[in-house]
Amino acid sequence: MLLDEGITLVALRNDTLDLNQDGETDAIRVVVMVNTSREWIDMELRVLGDYKGKQVIESVTLSFTGQTNASIMYDAWSSGEHSLSLQFVNADGNVITTYQLATYSLIPALKTPRINLQLSAPAWIETGDECLIERNFSDETGPRYDAIGTRTFSGAPFSVLDDQQTLDCSHWPAGDYQLRESYRNGLGQTAESWLNLTIHNKEAPSFSLEVNGNYNSTDIPCKVIMVANMVVVDFDEFEKVWRIQGSIIPQANGSEFDCSVLPAGVHLVSLEVINNEKISTIEGINLVRLPGADLSAEQEKSLPSRSKGEKRLQNQ
Repeated sequence: MLLDEGITLVALRNDTLDLNQDGETDAIRVVVMVNTSREWIDMELRVLGDYKGKQVIESVTLSFTGQTNASIMYDAWSSGEHSLSLQFVNADGNVITTYQLATYSLIPALKTPRINLQLSAPAWIETGDECLIERNFSDETGPRYDAIGTRTFSGAPFSVLDDQQTLDCSHWPAGDYQLRESYRNGLGQTAESWLNLTIHNKEAPSFSLEVNGNYNSTDIPCKVIMVANMVVVDFDEFEKVWRIQGSIIPQANGSEFDCSVLPAGVHLVSLEVINNEKISTIEGINLVRLPGADLSAEQEKSLPSRSKGEKRLQNQ
């Protein structure tokens, strides 16, 4: 067959290789030497590797006159018995002949598909906590034989793209999540990883109000102070809204309120604290301010009136 095409097989050699030097054969190098009786010839050499019904092909194109040689590398892509053969193909793409080489027990040096979902978060996760998921993925066998596969991710509250190496779950809603990532390449190799996690609703802010100046006169300093009841929570980042009788006090957004500005009377002072997840708590107190010693006529008029009751005459 080869002679009919003007080709002579001069030499054929198969070399077993241990590319990662782990003591196991992981690749076969097929070395071919040919010559031609024609002035010029174009041809193709193909190494076919069969493993459990799957076949991959490595090829090289030759254009030469006289004599030439070629080297074709077959990398193992799965552990087991690989049967190799060599095909000679003419310029029209027709197979001239096929040589059965040998069957080799190979263990890949290339990384077969692997997926691992790794969580970095507290043991008890609440909304807003730092929460990251690393998607560790590798596949060297698929790309080696132009058989890149498809990654599939499910269980997240939002769409996940292949190029998202790290998922930020610190902004995910509270809930139970069963995350699964799977992969299958064109060689039929698969990998998958599961990760279960629960995100709890963050506890509402817990605090109390402490008053300095209650039942004191208006000429004595007065202050309402927020006292946090949660040791490990930083209240400085939270939004604070102070109100008098339900009306928001402009520019009052700190942990203290200067109630010295309030006139004599009874005032409902409340504070709403809103955390980063928009969960809020409202605490309030009735604050009593007594008239000061030196009041102007206008301040006296603004004082709340005191009820003296009603007198009735009764005929005996």
